[in-house]
Amino acid sequence: MNIEVELKDWMGSDRSIAEAAWTSTFNKSKAEKRSDDDVARVINLLANEQHGVPFEVVYFSFWIKLPITADRQLVKHRIASHSGASGRYRTMPEEWLAFPEDCKDLLEKVGAASLIEKYNSVCKESNTFYRETLKYLKELENNQSLTNKEYKRLREIFRGVLPQNNMTFTVFTMNLRSFANFQKLRNSSHAQPEISYIAEQMLEAIENAGVAPLAVQALKNNNWII
Repeated sequence: MNIEVELKDWMGSDRSIAEAAWTSTFNKSKAEKRSDDDVARVINLLANEQHGVPFEVVYFSFWIKLPITADRQLVKHRIASHSGASGRYRTMPEEWLAFPEDCKDLLEKVGAASLIEKYNSVCKESNTFYRETLKYLKELENNQSLTNKEYKRLREIFRGVLPQNNMTFTVFTMNLRSFANFQKLRNSSHAQPEISYIAEQMLEAIENAGVAPLAVQALKNNNWII
């Protein structure tokens, strides 16, 4: 699968979560003196009792290469920040989602494997038309037949011919509470495999980086319900 997920940055820790919760009961200096055992205890309490707000002090920022179809699903998660590639200011990548293996199996089972070749042919044809058109429009801009503003306007319209499975890039930022909701909905057998793969890769990246490990494990133990 040619989808890529990278954890670019994060903020916060298990102690950050605990100290956010202790704001309601302790002053700052007393909260900072609490032990690591206290941190673990309060995090499990928060997760078990579904007190979600303190988890919002931990943030993650991911760089993701994904098909436009999956990007549209990311945008549906409203408690997150999205910053994606712009077809107005850049030429979009000439790459589309590799035909999924499970879908290949389905087509082969019914003797329709020729559709895979057609899929790639349509994607390639659309991308070729898009890039050749932009090249022509750029020449018109260079000889001053079009202004830069006019060129950009045309470029943003012609990006619409690209397949929904064309790849794009996004920076996706969310807090740990929203991440838990994302995992509950998308890291699931009920989700589309491509978005499920993204959710799995996000979780793996966070765990490998060791970001708020107690909190992540506590939320996972509770099936991400918070």
